[in-house]
Amino acid sequence: MKRFSYSSIVILILFLLGCPKPIVREVQFEKSENLARSVIEAVKSEDIERYKGYYINSEDWDWIKDNSTYPEDKKNEITDKFKEDYLSEGINDFLKQIEYIKDDGIELSKIEVLNFEHNPSQENNLDIDDIIITFRFNDIEYGIKLWTCIKTDRGWVSAEGFEWLGRKHIFSSAHHLSKTVIESLTTNDINAYKQCLVSLQELDDILSISEQDAEKKEFKKENFKEQYWDVMLQSFKDIHEQGITDGIHWKETEVFEINLNTQEETPYKYTSSEIKVSDKSNYFKITIRALQSQGGFWFLSDPMIWGGKYK
Repeated sequence: MKRFSYSSIVILILFLLGCPKPIVREVQFEKSENLARSVIEAVKSEDIERYKGYYINSEDWDWIKDNSTYPEDKKNEITDKFKEDYLSEGINDFLKQIEYIKDDGIELSKIEVLNFEHNPSQENNLDIDDIIITFRFNDIEYGIKLWTCIKTDRGWVSAEGFEWLGRKHIFSSAHHLSKTVIESLTTNDINAYKQCLVSLQELDDILSISEQDAEKKEFKKENFKEQYWDVMLQSFKDIHEQGITDGIHWKETEVFEINLNTQEETPYKYTSSEIKVSDKSNYFKITIRALQSQGGFWFLSDPMIWGGKYK
């Protein structure tokens, strides 16, 4: 075997020492869900500096330029100014979305995360995930969406921030609300039933614009809010038990007919729904009363009334 000369070895060593070593960045989040969990913690604490650590940065853009299959003209748009402006817009959007959440009466420090829904894809040689985070506040479920999380050499990063989705379960028609109420009874799912109720913070808005004098409004604000939820939850339990007493088989029960009687009552629209259900052996009646909020969505406004067998 031919031996390297001493001088050749020295030259080789000097060459290797002179070559710049590739920078290996520490991986922050190997899984996109870990990124989502950290983002929601930053949201809960309104910690913009913490959030910036999860947001796409200048080095991430450089990695994307080197490793993605975006056209060259698109890559050329990723200038230093673009990176600075993008980060600034991301921070401003974070603060704006936080305000949207707080405007809906959510106390961020008290939210309880329930689940994560992933929508993974691949685009221009990049792994991408859109994630919907569902959380609960005062027994009502809400959602935010993390748009375009990207996997880079330092793990997953947030590339387009998040969007406030509001309530997860909304009812654009009284018919939809009525069917959902019955479905919650057939499965004895009181959590699903709670999503049909007016939230505690929405009750404030409803009472504040009602056509009552100031004294009556204040009385209702002080006494009605807690009573509303207590009464509505008790109504669910009572209806379920009354149905069993009258012989209904809830698990086999389906909606047979819904008759809506809608009344215009400023500033809200109300409806009384007579719902006929069948468990394949007998027919029963349940009456519910609902209101339409200013946003156009329907919620239960009064306790349900059990009508018993009718056929």
